[in-house]
Amino acid sequence: MLCICALKVLEFNQRVAMLNQNLLVRFPRPPVIPPLLPPLMPAIQAGATGGVAAAANAAVQAAVNAQAAAAVAADAKVQAALGLAAAANMKASVQASLGINLASPSAPCMINGLARSLQLNGLLDALKKLPLAALASLLPLQELADLMKDLEALLAKGLGAAAATNAAAVAQAAANATAAAGVTASAAAQVNASVAVAATVQASVQAAFGANLSTAAGVTAAAAGLGGMGANMAAMPSLEDLLKLLALLPALKLLAALEAIQRELGPNLFFPGGGNSLASLLNALTSGGLGSMLGGMGGAMGGSAGLSAGASAAVSAAVRAAASASASASASATMTAAASAAATLNAAASLAGQVPSMKSGNAMMMQLLAMLIKMLKTMGLDLLAFTPCNSG
Repeated sequence: MLCICALKVLEFNQRVAMLNQNLLVRFPRPPVIPPLLPPLMPAIQAGATGGVAAAANAAVQAAVNAQAAAAVAADAKVQAALGLAAAANMKASVQASLGINLASPSAPCMINGLARSLQLNGLLDALKKLPLAALASLLPLQELADLMKDLEALLAKGLGAAAATNAAAVAQAAANATAAAGVTASAAAQVNASVAVAATVQASVQAAFGANLSTAAGVTAAAAGLGGMGANMAAMPSLEDLLKLLALLPALKLLAALEAIQRELGPNLFFPGGGNSLASLLNALTSGGLGSMLGGMGGAMGGSAGLSAGASAAVSAAVRAAASASASASASATMTAAASAAATLNAAASLAGQVPSMKSGNAMMMQLLAMLIKMLKTMGLDLLAFTPCNSG
């Protein structure tokens, strides 16, 4: 039997009370993340190490990759393959987070038991007690957490505020010059993008069904898994009673912010001392020069600390050289890899008719449940029980 245990929900309520206590701590204002920083970070990292030419190449490559990916994604076979990957990813996610194999005959019964215990054991009511008013103050911390690895990499290069500001200005100029140059994706870039998509689809199908789409046996195995998954989802009782989960999306956003803070910064605000630990960490970050570095980079990307005319001309010349090299480059994927990718995408597309809809109410609810349970487990709150438990 799979259920959400009432005793564990009681523990969750206690953790929510501790979260509220931790949020009473006065946190230092986190450094402001410039809005343009995340998309420019690859070029900034490249430029900080390799100078103008490296930043220009990173900017051009990012534009080429984006265009190539968009062109490949417009293909009908690729869209069908990505639909298969989405279903495979949902199956793998539900199995990893909930322990339910959606292709197994036991899946409908297990989902029904989980849904019933979710309604009876008060978890939905407990989620409503989360301090949603704190979300606005936690989102800047989540942004900082999401970029922390990249920021630490910059700090590890020994860059001072001036050098980081210059790297940001060069990256912004390279992005502007790339846009002005009208860089387009070559046929070779699209081949590389197709190979990457095929690899992603194959990895998803392998993880979910243990099937290799490059073989007839693998296609048959994937088809059997999809058939079982579709039959089980059709036989499941309606989870529409759980549509109230949709009203808890702000709670899921709050949990996502708390998870990111714990994952990248360390403190778990559901546990005693988490608030003080986070405050100490933010004090150390702001006093360590991170705030001034981000402020300078923001000014550079916003135009208030741009490059000289000579430096801008050098960046533009580097972008033109990088664009020319990209246009004449051959595909990095071999002919064998390209042919294999095409076969994988064709095989995936042939299974399109057996892929269960990911837009059904039941599919959406299972994905939300998997996301919720995974986030709570990551933060030390494992609510699932695989033995008979108190449901009242």
